Amino acid sequence: MSKQHFVITFEDGKYLIEDSNSSFGTFLNGNKLSERTALEDGDSVKAGNSMFWFMIGERELKLSQEFIQPKT
Repeated sequence: MSKQHFVITFEDGKYLIEDSNSSFGTFLNGNKLSERTALEDGDSVKAGNSMFWFMIGERELKLSQEFIQPKT
């Protein structure tokens, strides 16, 4: 992942994502970005080996059991 791999901006009431000329690209819902694109609630963004989910508003987050360390 590059230092500034992609940029998200808010314009005219919409969130937009754009790749920042990264080496391997930015993917939105599995499709490589070639231009600024509107983001929707629940979209997935892949940059390098990292995956992000774009969410608008507050949510109660639930952790998978595999991320909860057992009590010792």
